[in-house]
Amino acid sequence: MIGSNAKEVQKSALAMQDLIRSRLQRMVNSFVVDCIEAGVDISPIGPAYGAAGRDKVDRYAYRPGGWVQEPGLTKGNWMLSIGSSSGIKFDPMQNDIHEPVRKAMQALGGSAGATWQLGSKLYFGNATPYLMNKGINVGARARGGGALEYGYSDQAPEGVSKPLIEQIQTVLGIGTKLKGYFDGTE
Repeated sequence: MIGSNAKEVQKSALAMQDLIRSRLQRMVNSFVVDCIEAGVDISPIGPAYGAAGRDKVDRYAYRPGGWVQEPGLTKGNWMLSIGSSSGIKFDPMQNDIHEPVRKAMQALGGSAGATWQLGSKLYFGNATPYLMNKGINVGARARGGGALEYGYSDQAPEGVSKPLIEQIQTVLGIGTKLKGYFDGTE
């Protein structure tokens, strides 16, 4: 006859359950942050970016009652929303290309632990008006109807969605990166 201590088995099982939950949350956090980083990387930064350097984006003056298309505006408006996509809103003052990742990490709980539960719906997106809407960018360069998604920018001739989805599918398809998220090596 083999004997066991039921309380010790239960304690070990609960500890394993906590470890798996923690690793799954870390895996989702890492994946979401990588998706937002990919969105930032794929988004064009604008012609006035020039040689300012990747970390420096000069702001044009904000005009009350409207917004100015400026370098970094599309990159800076990638957002995470937990539970509903309604939290993804255009911020006409957001051109800091590092802010989307900082805000996502903060919303996900950072090192303090997850602020969401497994099974929650997590949305990421970008509500910059000229990303999808034609007719906002007009004039000599109004290729693609003036929308970044339809080829307006030389920096993103295929738009933003297609390359972003391809990058996400690569991460999901390979599976090794997701395993790395789970194991904590990515």
